[in-house]
Amino acid sequence: MAEEIISDANYKKFSDYQTKVKDITVQEISRVQSKKAQLYEQDANAKRMVLLNTSYSDKQKQYVLMILVIVLTSLLIFGLFMLKSTFEIKSQFIELFILIVLVGGIVSVFFIYMDILSRDNIYFDKLNKDSLMKIKDMSGNKVNLNASTTSITTGITCKGAECCGPGYIYDVSTNMCKRE
Repeated sequence: MAEEIISDANYKKFSDYQTKVKDITVQEISRVQSKKAQLYEQDANAKRMVLLNTSYSDKQKQYVLMILVIVLTSLLIFGLFMLKSTFEIKSQFIELFILIVLVGGIVSVFFIYMDILSRDNIYFDKLNKDSLMKIKDMSGNKVNLNASTTSITTGITCKGAECCGPGYIYDVSTNMCKRE
């Protein structure tokens, strides 16, 4: 049985082909990974745009609802005034009903607007933690914080001066935070 031996020229030729194939394979893998990263980025951007558009649409629906309440309240009040003037009814019942409709419309618009303000600007379905009103002192001179206070929202306990927020200093004699 005769063994076939590859000549040096053929070995160099096959070795060069393998090197070229390996280089082409590395380039193609790099290109495919780059393309894959671009596709993932485009997909993430598309999902983000859908989320932002949905959030914006939900916010606009709330504003439309608020305008709808204003229009319906106005139409109902106008209709009641027309009813009163057409039939020349001098009834306090209709005036009371007009007042109830007006107050109901104003309260409804107020609550819809407060709901819009309490939502996160980007994710409208989520409530914005920072939109909740902070407790402030009515007189503006000092805030009544005892030596040990627990934050209701976070559950963090603070003692003494660490309870005082920005613009306040701790008064040891009264055991309270005061405005600077």
